[in-house]
Amino acid sequence: MASDGRGIVEGQENVPAISSVASYILDRPPSCLEFCPVLPELFVVGTYELQQSPEDAAEAVEIELPASTQKRKGSVMLFSYSNDSLTILQTIEVDYGVLDLRFKPSEPTIFALATSNGSIVVCSLNGDKDGSIKLGHAIQISTPDVLVLSFAWCPFPAFAPTIAATLSSGHVSVIDLENEDHDFDVQTQAHGKFEAWTVAWKGGEAPNTERTPVLAELYTGGDDSALCRFTKYPISCVTRAYHQANECLRDTKTHTAGVTAILPMASDRGENFVLTGSYDEWVKLLLPTKAGRSQVLAEISLGGGVWRLKLMDARQITHRGTSSFRILASCMHAGPRILEIANTEDAWSINILAKFVEHQSMNYASDSRGLMIDGQPAGYTIVSTSFYDKKLCVWQWRDQGD
Repeated sequence: MASDGRGIVEGQENVPAISSVASYILDRPPSCLEFCPVLPELFVVGTYELQQSPEDAAEAVEIELPASTQKRKGSVMLFSYSNDSLTILQTIEVDYGVLDLRFKPSEPTIFALATSNGSIVVCSLNGDKDGSIKLGHAIQISTPDVLVLSFAWCPFPAFAPTIAATLSSGHVSVIDLENEDHDFDVQTQAHGKFEAWTVAWKGGEAPNTERTPVLAELYTGGDDSALCRFTKYPISCVTRAYHQANECLRDTKTHTAGVTAILPMASDRGENFVLTGSYDEWVKLLLPTKAGRSQVLAEISLGGGVWRLKLMDARQITHRGTSSFRILASCMHAGPRILEIANTEDAWSINILAKFVEHQSMNYASDSRGLMIDGQPAGYTIVSTSFYDKKLCVWQWRDQGD
């Protein structure tokens, strides 16, 4: 599907809609999911449910209940999709809602949960195809009435225990999970009193020695419509400690609603970009500038707030002079979309390759894995969910080629 101008799409009626090959109704509303990087037939789903008594529900119609009176429950679920069969392997009920879930890049059978009670829980997945999950202890990074909305593992292997997390209080925290005291040196209220929805690290060169500091960049997005770029974070390899960022560039002009998804990207020519999603339904490809406000290289409206953006394939596809990336977008009201970010003769575009329209409520979580046919890459297997109807769907997109 071609885009217009800087990627603005007039309609999606010609985009092919894909049907599911399997589905499952969960016990609780799904909020996040991810395939295991080294056991791709396995994926983990996190759920989140706000529980209120009938009295509280009636009272909430007239007043906003404080967070401390709201009870949240959740679960961690392990699924297998193999040989065209979807199987649930394990369900662990937990006394908190799960808001984010991410596998650790340097130890890909380890993953962590962001919870509704201000904690991070590190978990492990055993290494066979019928694996099981073991929950670790909770690491409290805020008070129990604060939600950890998202987190990201530090991309540098020497600092693998370090994460950045965003909180419902508007704070952004950088934490060393292996610090015995579980304290942290950085907690910045980057987004005022607005929710800090999302966080992402920009990758870079690893240090040459254990005593060489690394300058890392951190991006955060909040309900204040701001995209924050923290630059020049010095990381001490000896203490594993972060220090206060000496520069924060705030872009408050590019987005017209809360920034809910951030995906740093790099071209084969070493150019660094940021792909963002927002409540305003737009995905934007941005070139950060030293002045703070980003240059918009391409943009597209997806017809529903964009909650997550995931790179579907780590490789960059280059064909006939065109470089492109495949992106999976979880759109709250519109459902998942497969996007192509393409560059031809220094012009960028964003196109919709496919859509999935079977979800009847909020699509917060989707992920993909490669699809192999006769030993050759042929497309992707995608798992996506919808929140209120608690539905999980498996569908496949075949790469049509040119």
